[in-house]
Amino acid sequence: MLFRVRGTNKDTHALMVLDVEAANRPAAQYKAEVRGMVVTSLEDIAADAANRPTSVHRGEGPASGSTPDSGGMRNLIVFVGVLLAVAVVGYFMLPWGIMASVVGLVFTIPFVRHETEELYRNVALFLLLGVILFSGNITPRRAATPVEQAPVQGGQR
Repeated sequence: MLFRVRGTNKDTHALMVLDVEAANRPAAQYKAEVRGMVVTSLEDIAADAANRPTSVHRGEGPASGSTPDSGGMRNLIVFVGVLLAVAVVGYFMLPWGIMASVVGLVFTIPFVRHETEELYRNVALFLLLGVILFSGNITPRRAATPVEQAPVQGGQR
């Protein structure tokens, strides 16, 4: 007979599930205890049930494309909506943009320096680099002075 034995590891206290071939329930429990398990439950299962997975791991969803909301159009609509919301908020926040970016820069530099998670550090570092490179290309417009507008006569001003 085939038994599914559930319990915890004696040393690490990790959850364990074993499928054990034994003549009866006490023999299945003994085999599990020999392998270092503290048995919490025993279940008699058929031979065909042993080949099927017993559970789905957390984070694994149904197969790709099988859910009703998995279409690309929904994602596009959400992206456009978020983009429009950011554009509207950005328009009204424009007067405070430079000061807010300086304050953000002040808080981002220590974050990048002390972040230990490689992914977060790299993303923040590249965003910081992009902001610095982009801000170097922004220059305020200045009005031309009368000297600059005067036509050149004879090669001299």
